[in-house]
Amino acid sequence: METPGRAVERPPSLNIEVERLTNMKARTLILPAVAALSLLGLSACVVERRVYEPAPPPGPPPTSPPETAVAQPPAAQPAEGQAAPEGATPPAAPQEVAAPAPAPNYAWTPGYYTWNGGWVWVPGAWVLPPRPHVVWMPGRWVVRRHHAVWVGGYWR
Repeated sequence: METPGRAVERPPSLNIEVERLTNMKARTLILPAVAALSLLGLSACVVERRVYEPAPPPGPPPTSPPETAVAQPPAAQPAEGQAAPEGATPPAAPQEVAAPAPAPNYAWTPGYYTWNGGWVWVPGAWVLPPRPHVVWMPGRWVVRRHHAVWVGGYWR
């Protein structure tokens, strides 16, 4: 029986066996731990590579067709048969210069006067026709029995 604090004398062959077992025990415990730690360490070395490119410069704002780009004449057109007071006839239409069309296939609808307690000029606008190859026939004021009466425009 051994007493604590006292060195034990072992035969040399037993010392070699104890040392071999200690080394084997260390290998069976330490090697898996080292392998696991090295895997963890290697996995931490994987870095996601991100490439940051500068944003492209802002382009021009998107263009949308004007609000009058509808398949019908402008909504402000007077009602068919609307009459101005007796003796009121519209003044001569001002000369309009149409801006370039906003897109292909748009048709120019010239401006016109409407009656709103007085003559009010409604400028012309580009609109999308309801179908290809039609032409806008503008509305006009005609005098009937001393009154100016609106004859609405239409697609032909």
